[in-house]
Formats: sequence, structure tokens, C-alpha cells
Amino acid sequence: AALRSADARTKAMRCRPWLFALCAVLLLTCIPLCTANSGAEGGGEEHNNHEENESQIRYGMVLLLLMLFASFMMAYWLETRNFHYLHHAGAAIFMGMFVGVLLEYGGSSSTVKELAKFDGEFFMILLLPPIIFESGYNMKRRNFFKNIDAISAYAFGGTLISTFVVGLLTYWVGKLHLEFPLSLLESLVFGALISATDPVTVLAIFQSMHADVNLFSLVFGESVLNDAVAIVLYTTLIKFKDEPFTVGSVFLAIIDFFKIFVGSFFIGALFAVLSAVVFKKLSHLRREEHFQFLEISMLTIVPYIAYYMAEGMHLSGIVTILFCGVVMAHYTYNNLSRTNQQISRKLFKIFATLSESFVFLYLGLAFFMFPQEWEHVRLIFFTILIVLVARTFNIFPMSYLVNRRRPESRKISKRFQFVMWFSGLRGAIAFVLALKANEDLENGGAILTTTLFVVLFTVIAMGGSTTTVLEKMDVRERDTGLETDAYDDSGLLRRGDGRADKFLSIDRKYIKPFLTVIHLDPTIERRDLGPSGTEMHRLQHENGDGEDDDAVFVDEAGGVEASRSPQSPSRSSSDKPEVVYQKGGEPFTIDTPKNPYTKAGASGV
Repeated sequence: AALRSADARTKAMRCRPWLFALCAVLLLTCIPLCTANSGAEGGGEEHNNHEENESQIRYGMVLLLLMLFASFMMAYWLETRNFHYLHHAGAAIFMGMFVGVLLEYGGSSSTVKELAKFDGEFFMILLLPPIIFESGYNMKRRNFFKNIDAISAYAFGGTLISTFVVGLLTYWVGKLHLEFPLSLLESLVFGALISATDPVTVLAIFQSMHADVNLFSLVFGESVLNDAVAIVLYTTLIKFKDEPFTVGSVFLAIIDFFKIFVGSFFIGALFAVLSAVVFKKLSHLRREEHFQFLEISMLTIVPYIAYYMAEGMHLSGIVTILFCGVVMAHYTYNNLSRTNQQISRKLFKIFATLSESFVFLYLGLAFFMFPQEWEHVRLIFFTILIVLVARTFNIFPMSYLVNRRRPESRKISKRFQFVMWFSGLRGAIAFVLALKANEDLENGGAILTTTLFVVLFTVIAMGGSTTTVLEKMDVRERDTGLETDAYDDSGLLRRGDGRADKFLSIDRKYIKPFLTVIHLDPTIERRDLGPSGTEMHRLQHENGDGEDDDAVFVDEAGGVEASRSPQSPSRSSSDKPEVVYQKGGEPFTIDTPKNPYTKAGASGV
């Protein structure tokens, strides 16, 4: 521990000069932006003004990229100093606020201010899709599906409860003249957008402190589905702006909600399945070096096609791209070359990290770049209290209902419940929906200002205290708050449980062999099984982490190709069971590397 601490201090000392240098560059970059206004006004010629505006836009882009770079450096420096009270999200917000003050009060031109303002459409079109897709594509499916009952309860039932608790309490407090009064529709819309959780900071701390994997999956899974539900709820409620509340309209709104969610799910799954089929048909080309670049390029395009298709059909692109990522990770991923399997996970993670960082930078800029309604201090204060109360009505009742259906060994402990309640941070989704509310509603300015302060309070105050809470609650990885006896290594329920038997049987026997290509333990050599090998056979191996299945196939050319998922640890041949297969009516077994293929009653193949 002492050596690690000394090493961290050494790294921090090395980072400090670079961090100071970046701050100096940021200041020097702000100077021409702040002094350009006076120079533009003194020119008096339209041509000069046009050139000046172009120059300011370029300087503004340089400033934004420098802010992004500096936020990463600051986050790394804070991590090496073991400063757990401020993580990357908080550092990016403060960086944005610092530059926002310089631009607002340094006399910068209107062109620069417009560039620095957050564009909600830009976020929805370019920044949001990679964030949501990455969360589905790199999802730990084993633990996610293991806790799907609790995650669904929190994401669907809990978000609905939170929306109406926040909405009704905000409306009621406004009626008592304790805060700025919002209409009932505005209060419910505000309840929907502020119910979108974004625990980026909390999950980063969970990973660094090796929190229990089930707790991580509960918080992560709830936040992923919760964002989708909150956006669909916002879209559904905002339609009442042009029509009155009636029993019929409410009933139609409920039907519309499920139509949007189910329709979006099927579009995402459909494009994912189609991509699996296409990449399977192209798998014979993956040994060609130039095709590997095309393969990863085409893979990157697929989720955007699904997202924009759903948006064009007035469905939820968020729900579509989320489930597109989950299904592509289950099927399409197995059809990629081994190199591109690793590249794809890292590439989508990079896209998501850059997008999230841009959002938090813009969020800090918004405190000074957008006109704020600072007079609603009481609304901000009461909203923070109401959000915490709504979170209470979400987590604890839903946990009680989930625990009633679980055996004693798998109940969600009180410690887990408290950490989940504390992990309900607000972030990018709430901020973007507040920007939309600012345009859609009469009192949208008050909602935007309140949302900004709620995000700042949860990310800085609650996110910064997460380390202390985890230590006090003692929910490290060895904690057995949720037992896993009822589940196998693939993350789904064991055979013998009626809830999963049918799906597992269909998926393993028909769907996955149809949509994926060969996967085999790398210790087994490639062998020719003869010209009659036109059938596909599969051997299911549960690997160590349960994220991806290893399978054995006889390909259409009659050969066997060896491939293993990069997440799968190697295991010795003695650990492998001997499995018997039927090929052309004759059984054969796959045993050990010394005798990998042995035909029953013969010396070999």
C-alpha cells in the first residue's frame, strides 16, 4: 500500500506541470476570444466582420477541444492523488464553469457565446447515441440478466413513481406559495426529466473500489433503462400541452407509451439481427487485412441507422439503440474477427467517453452562457428535497416487492438499497430534456435553472461522498448481498427454472447457431471433418466471466475454425467435459488437445 501511494504521488507530481501548462494555454486561448469583440466593432466593413467571425469560430473550437483535453488531464491528476471527492464529471463541470466566467465577463463577442451554448439537437443527434449504445454493447450481460427483475422494477415502476411524486409535490408546494408555482403539466414534465439518473461518477467509483458486482449491475441497469423510460415519459406528457387532461386522452397516452417502447425495442433488435446475418455471411473475408477496417466501419454505422430509423418513425431512438447494442453484443459480436472484437469494445467506449465529457463541459458553460432565472432559489431548494423523497419512494418500495419474490439468499440487502438510493445522480439526460422544456414550456427557464443546480448538487455533493458511503456500508466485491446459486455462468437462469428453460433451449439450439459463426477453444486445432461437413453443430462452454459463450461449429466448408472471446480466460483441458455430437448420424466427441476429435468406435477423424 505504501509503494502504491508513493507511486501515485510520483505520477501526480509528473502531471502537475502539464496541468498548469494546460490551464495557461486555456487562458491564452480565451484572450483573443475576449478581445475580438472590440476589434470586430472597430472594422466597420462587412467583409472584415465575416472574416473575424470565422476566426472566432475556429478559436472557439480550439478552446472547446483544449477544455476537453484539460478535463481528462485534471481527472487523471485527481485520481493519482486519490482525491475521491471530485471525479471526471465534476472536473469537467468546473472546467466549463471556469471558461464560462471568462467568456461571459471578459467581453467576448456574441459569435463566441453562441458557439459555446449547448445545442440540444446536436446532443440528441450526435452525442447521445454513442453513450447509450456503448452502455448496451459493453454491458455485463451476466449480472444484468441475473438481476433483470429488480432492474425492471426500478426502471419502469420506480421511474413512474418518481415522476408523479416529484410532479405532484412540486405542484402542491407551488400552490402553497412556498416556491415558484408551476402548472400541473409543467410539474409532471419536470418530474419526468428530473427522474432520469446518470450515475457516471458513482459507477467510476464503484469500479475503482471494486464494489459488489450485483450492486454495480443494479445501479447501472437501472440508469440505462431509466433514461429510456424518462425520455419516453417526457415525450408522452409534453403532448398534453395542446390537449386537455381527460380519461380518454390519458388512456391513449398510456397506449402510446407502450407502443413507443415496444416498437423501438423491435426496431433495435431487428437491425441487430440483420447485422448478425450480414456479418456472418461476410465472415469468410475477415482473414483479408483490408476487410478488417471495413468490418469495424460497417459495425459503427449499424446502430446509427437503427437510431435514426426509430426517430424518423416518431419512436424512441434511445430505446432502439440501447437494445440494438445488447442484441449486437450477443450475436453480431461473435461474427467479428478476434481483433475487431477487442477494437469494437474499446472504440465504442472512447466514443461514449468523449460524448459524456463534452456534455458535462457544456453543462458547466450553461451556468453562464444561458440566461438563468436566479430568483427561483426556493424552487431549487425544495426540488432537491423533493428529488430525495421521490428517490426514497422509488428504491425502498420496489426493493420490498422484489424481495417478496426472491429466496432469502437473494434478497436485496438494506445496505444495497441505501447505496442505490444515494446513487441517484442526475446528469446529461436531465440537462438535455430541461433544454427542450425551456423551448416547449412557458416556465421552461425556471425548470432549466433548477435542473442545472440539481445536477450540480448530485454530481458534486453526492458523487463526491460516494467513496465514504461505500466504505461505511461495506459493499465491496466479496459482499454476498445477492447470491448467484440460481444462475449459471452465462448470466441466465439455470436449466430447471421454468422462466428460462424455453428461451435457453431455443437460443442455444436454433437462434445462436443460425446467427453466429464458429467459436472454439484455441487449444483445439483446425481439422478437416470431410466433404460432408455441411451441418453446423455447437458445443456450449460456459466460460469464466459468463459474458460470451464459446461454441464449436462445423462450418459450411467442412472445417472447424478456432476462436475465443477476448473476455474468456483460458482453461486447461482437464476442466473441459467430454461432449458427444451427432454428425451425419455418427456420434463423435471433443475431448482434450491431445485427442481433440475422436469418433465413437474409431481411432480418429
